[in-house]
Amino acid sequence: MKKQTVRMRAGYAILISLILLMLSTGVVVFEFQYQKQQLTVNRELMLKLQDQIRENLNRADNCTKEKVHNFRNK
Repeated sequence: MKKQTVRMRAGYAILISLILLMLSTGVVVFEFQYQKQQLTVNRELMLKLQDQIRENLNRADNCTKEKVHNFRNK
């Protein structure tokens, strides 16, 4: 009886170990996908920010040129 009990316990231990391994693998894969998605979002936000900065600099440059031009005409 003892050998059968020991084998059943070892079987349960292996089963529990496999379940925990599958869960931890799922967590790692989920975390990797989340970080990849977050990287894409951050890249898009950075590109929008760069475009906005360029636009603001162009506006500022145009405004200063107009003010200098108007000052010279007066």
